[in-house]
Amino acid sequence: MRKNFLPKKTKREIIEILKKRKFENLQAIEAIENFFIKKRGYIFKMPKPQTPVILLLSGGLDSIIAWTLLMDIYQLKVYPLVRIAQESGLDYKKAKKIIKIFSLIFEKKYPKLFREPFFFKENLAISEIEKEYTQSLKNNKENLFGLIINSGTFVKEIPDVMSSFISQSLQYQNLLKIQKKEKINTIFFGLISSDGEAVRAQTFTSLRSMMFHACNTTQDYHLQISSLAIEKELGYFLSAKELIQANKYLNLPLELTWSCQKKGSRYHCGECYNCGNRRYKFSISGVKDRTIYLSDYQSSYLKFLYKKYFQPHFPLLHKLFKYVYNKIIQ
Repeated sequence: MRKNFLPKKTKREIIEILKKRKFENLQAIEAIENFFIKKRGYIFKMPKPQTPVILLLSGGLDSIIAWTLLMDIYQLKVYPLVRIAQESGLDYKKAKKIIKIFSLIFEKKYPKLFREPFFFKENLAISEIEKEYTQSLKNNKENLFGLIINSGTFVKEIPDVMSSFISQSLQYQNLLKIQKKEKINTIFFGLISSDGEAVRAQTFTSLRSMMFHACNTTQDYHLQISSLAIEKELGYFLSAKELIQANKYLNLPLELTWSCQKKGSRYHCGECYNCGNRRYKFSISGVKDRTIYLSDYQSSYLKFLYKKYFQPHFPLLHKLFKYVYNKIIQ
């Protein structure tokens, strides 16, 4: 087991952070945690090494890093559950291709812990409602204000979106129990500290509420639902900056993870909300962003093709062209 290199905070420090957050409810958190202490004697306990767990995986930066950390630091057998949703901009074929790259890396690096991801398709929003909602929003300038990031891109919160993941995770839990004879009590999300500042369903309060609800509806009070990056009992309240900086020890090709909302794009568009957020995460981390953004090459698509395909394979010709070009300019 590798030495833990993740930065930690005290429980008191995390509570003080939560107090300042608009969407957190400390009263609800305290009530739920007191319930678990009385019911099972603890709130959350990290499973022992070699224990199987489920991770909700998206193929994005945060969940790919979480996948690695659960195996690398905690030596857990991770069963990734990958939901392909239309809203993500990631189609089924592309998602499998991206996650296959990391699967090959992890299968080699963590042969006793790696488990093949399970993929399924399901939209986050009801398509019929989404279509009418978007149209109504465009016709209502008062509600539209503040939701448009750029042309054609809206930032909308789907109410209680995370709860549906729990039902799907529990279905997968049942499948693994029958298929693999695995008894799984812990389900991880790939959420980070900043997620709960923008989306109500991704707060720490929401995580505790989902665990409470799932335990009561299944009558399984050993069930745990958490996110490695924001688990108070472990001392974690990690930001994107801290997660990306952790790659210093993990050496992952983070440029191959996916964030873009644009459908059908081979590379990140560089203009949508998610691409902007991805750029920001790298900028504050101090880690070089090696992601290819198409917007960086909009002035000349040939320049993009040249840098991507010609320059790496024909370095001597590139030097010659550069020399001639500089002579002409001068």
